[in-house]
Amino acid sequence: QPEFVVASMSAAVAAVAGKKFQLVTQGYKNYCQLWIADVALAGDGKTPQMSFIMRPVVELDNEIETAYAAQYSTWEQGDHRTPPPECPAYIIYDATPEARDVALHDNPNGAIMYVDEISQMLADFGRYNPAGEVERWLTIFSNGCIKIKRKTQRTINIPDACCSIYGGTQPGTLARVFGKPEFLNRGFFGRWLWVWPPSMQRTYAGGHAPSRDTTCNWRQIIRNLAKHPGAGAFTLSPDAEMTYGEWWDEIESRRTSLPPSDLMREVYGKITIHALRWALITQLMTGKGDEKAIGEEVMSYTIQCMEYFLHTAEKVVKTLLQATKDTPHRITDAVAIRHLADAHPVLARRGGMTRLADVLGVTPQYVSGVLRKDDVKH
Repeated sequence: QPEFVVASMSAAVAAVAGKKFQLVTQGYKNYCQLWIADVALAGDGKTPQMSFIMRPVVELDNEIETAYAAQYSTWEQGDHRTPPPECPAYIIYDATPEARDVALHDNPNGAIMYVDEISQMLADFGRYNPAGEVERWLTIFSNGCIKIKRKTQRTINIPDACCSIYGGTQPGTLARVFGKPEFLNRGFFGRWLWVWPPSMQRTYAGGHAPSRDTTCNWRQIIRNLAKHPGAGAFTLSPDAEMTYGEWWDEIESRRTSLPPSDLMREVYGKITIHALRWALITQLMTGKGDEKAIGEEVMSYTIQCMEYFLHTAEKVVKTLLQATKDTPHRITDAVAIRHLADAHPVLARRGGMTRLADVLGVTPQYVSGVLRKDDVKH
């Protein structure tokens, strides 16, 4: 699917470009940062394409981690008078807050959360503080500052935090994963770009696999961006600025015509930010990194891509709404906790609460709070 290929390429460029490049418009910095979700049925072939395009970034990470292991071994055998070496990897595989924050600290340029199934990443939110985790990710999307002080560990300070996200999900899990209140009610949903092509019959690639030259060229593009020391600010050319401004006005008109409760209103509110980031990534991906003015051609292409993402966002919203209609009698987490604890008293104990929280995707503290309220009533 060409949509998956373009999404994967954009995610790979965002991973290695990060904050090295910025597009400045009206005083605001726009970095190479995207949150992309590929939506497809199991077996539709999204994972192989993701893996192939992301392979050069994975190779770079393997080299970085090998060098880090050698440096750390040398440091460990020393007198520890200097701080331990850092591992400036591009890819974050561990979705826990601690792992993410350390990775972003070690690589000030930014990184990418690359997961095969986004559902697993979001499921980990419930193991900590779902609302707090969403707020932290919203800060990252806006490239805000993250500062963490812990008594037993080093202070982590990440100015202009930058972290892309790329992974896949299935239509049947959309409502279960993204339909949670903490994702829908806090602006988290509207910050995603959805890649959702129509399901198609696959054909055997045979001799139509990417050529060796194509593979080598793509690998070199990624390595060149990784080695690039960074560039000054990019701007929009006058023609690109005019094209973007006209489209921005149209998007704002569409947004304000929707009721406040419409999820698409939130999507329209963020799509103009995505457009600037996408245009910057496209400029780099097409070998125009030395041209500091992004032209009208790149901006027109970008707008076409954004219109596609608006269309797919509407498909996702319809899927979420349909799931709500199909489950009108869905019990709440609190009711489920009470029923399960009554039927299996062992779940009301400390260890049982943790297991129950994992199953329902909530925190152990929430489970404890529900059961405590019941004890007070009785």
